[in-house]
Amino acid sequence: MTIVVFSGFAGLLTSDGEANVLIHALIIFIASLLVQMLIAFAGSKLATFFSRPKTLLYFNLASAFGIMLLGISKLL
Repeated sequence: MTIVVFSGFAGLLTSDGEANVLIHALIIFIASLLVQMLIAFAGSKLATFFSRPKTLLYFNLASAFGIMLLGISKLL
């Protein structure tokens, strides 16, 4: 994920000298770190959401219903 974020930010920045390269590297580092922290925060919130038994039941029911629909559609 870091490589994807880095590539996205690096393509937007241009450098004219050595000072700009250092500043751009710092900006890319901070932006990449911010994105990684947001992904980690979202993951922690989603982990608590998906660990609830009621939520898992609803996802399992939706999955079973979807699999049945796909099976029936292939038979017709």
